[in-house]
Amino acid sequence: TRGIGYFIAAPEVHRKKRILLLIDKLSILEQTLIDAFADTIGDRAEINIHLHNQQVELLDYYINKYIGYYDWFVITPHFPLDQSTQRQILTILRRIPNRKLIIMDRKLENLKGNYGCIWQDYEEDAYRGLTPIAEELKSAGTLNVIISQSSLYHKYTCTSVLNFCKDNGIGYRASYKVTPDIVRKGEVYLLLNGQIDMELTLLVRTARAKGLIPGKDFRIISYNDSPVNEIILDGLTTISADFEQMGRQAAEMILNNEQKRIKCDFKLTRRGTF
Repeated sequence: TRGIGYFIAAPEVHRKKRILLLIDKLSILEQTLIDAFADTIGDRAEINIHLHNQQVELLDYYINKYIGYYDWFVITPHFPLDQSTQRQILTILRRIPNRKLIIMDRKLENLKGNYGCIWQDYEEDAYRGLTPIAEELKSAGTLNVIISQSSLYHKYTCTSVLNFCKDNGIGYRASYKVTPDIVRKGEVYLLLNGQIDMELTLLVRTARAKGLIPGKDFRIISYNDSPVNEIILDGLTTISADFEQMGRQAAEMILNNEQKRIKCDFKLTRRGTF
């Protein structure tokens, strides 16, 4: 193995497949994806999980160290979007044979080859997710979009929401933080935060200070779904990729020894806040 040297290979007969799952961070969303992946694999393979923390150096380290050990590399390629970083990512990923590689959650247009990929479309999905409630949003008049700039893809999701509002004659008001002056009765708020974090907490806390009840006096839609959303605020309405599907279908590619290109489902889930 290059960079390691020579060694006696372990017997290959009857051994389980070895899978390295390289994800950017551990959160509720990633946990949903991992659980679905592991449940589908079952005891038919060995899974190890490492975090690359959106650091190119860590990705490079793990690929160099394990390229000869694992049968499959399943990677979420979430890294800074500047051209220099993206070129480095492509160079690193090209070292992995296509037959061993599955990309999850983001499609890399410039990575060629017959590898597996299941992704969400950050530029289009929000538009599709909001379409079923377009008429209700028209009645509201304006969609208040609260944007978390910590998200790598906030520019793409914002563009998707803005295009939806323009095409459907809906007002669009963007804010980068929750302040008391933007919280008003009768309004609809879309949280493009990607996670359950301070934006939702501040919105609800501020509203309650004004005597406003979520789902009754104002409405909330959050981007990205997870099981806990079923109980938050008696049910948090979301638009989201299906992360269980993503993990399950990535695992099925491995079990069936095949590489597919799959666009992950994206849907609206209505609950108590809308």
